[in-house]
Amino acid sequence: MTKFQFGRNLLLKYPSLFSFGFFDIEEPSEEKIQKSWFSVTLLGKGWKEKLAGPEDQYKNPPNKGIIAEVKGKNPGYGATCICLVLAGIVILTEPTKLPKAGGVFPPGACFADTTLIEQLNDNGVTFKLVKEFDIGE
Repeated sequence: MTKFQFGRNLLLKYPSLFSFGFFDIEEPSEEKIQKSWFSVTLLGKGWKEKLAGPEDQYKNPPNKGIIAEVKGKNPGYGATCICLVLAGIVILTEPTKLPKAGGVFPPGACFADTTLIEQLNDNGVTFKLVKEFDIGE
């Protein structure tokens, strides 16, 4: 629908219809914002063994999997702010636990050795390991 101007105009004019009521032209009320929440289930695949050095490569396909769940309140205005502020605080207070060299890091690699997850859990953005499993050959 977004490929053509007509479709874009329809989406902009009737967002509630095309999002099954999730979005509207008007901003959400304070009550709606405070009652909103999110839950995301993540599936991760990787290896049981750690590599010796950053230049090493795995020779076999992933052999370990996890299912994790992230939950929080007020995803647009609350949880996002909590994540950003706490990440900034961790960068300032735990610089020795961050990667020493390199370029741009994904959050998992950057904050792996820090207390960010614990701080997020303490402040309403919860991470829960649901299941660990082996991936067969």
